[in-house]
Amino acid sequence: MTDTAKNTAKSAPNMIPGKVAANRAEEAFLRGDYLSAATWELSGMAEVAVAVYTGAVSTAARAPTLATVSTETKVLQLGGPYKDVKGIPGYEAHQTPANSVSPLPTGKGPAVAMRVEDHQMTASWGNSRESRNYRQAQADRISQGDFRGAQQMDVDDIIGKFGNRYNQAIEQMLNYSESEGHY
Repeated sequence: MTDTAKNTAKSAPNMIPGKVAANRAEEAFLRGDYLSAATWELSGMAEVAVAVYTGAVSTAARAPTLATVSTETKVLQLGGPYKDVKGIPGYEAHQTPANSVSPLPTGKGPAVAMRVEDHQMTASWGNSRESRNYRQAQADRISQGDFRGAQQMDVDDIIGKFGNRYNQAIEQMLNYSESEGHY
């Protein structure tokens, strides 16, 4: 950037980069001073390039780094303990096995995040005769020491009704149960 352009930029900091140089280039061209016109034109292009470069550097300096993103981003917990799965907007935590028959505290009981409408279609949801019988079958398995079998009833029910839609959540939930020694 020429000294004249720098001084002009300092005196008018809100002006468009290269605008002053472009005006000077036009004036020189109209006077027939083509060498000065070309010099001013190049000066204006340089001012624009500096402004673009400075803006890019400034933006890049504010951009989060990979390390920042990885420490600030929380993995969406779709399956695991109820306390970690509940509260996802548009989803409900489906406890596996049902909370009413599980020996575990509610917050530590295994759960799968499911769409509200899907959760309401599960075998253990609600207070119908069928859902009460289903939960009783889970309670019977648990009383026989087969917590995993009671949980598998829910896994089979979910997969039977929704295919692979909840596979990631089921995998996270099963990993949680295994790591906690539920079976």
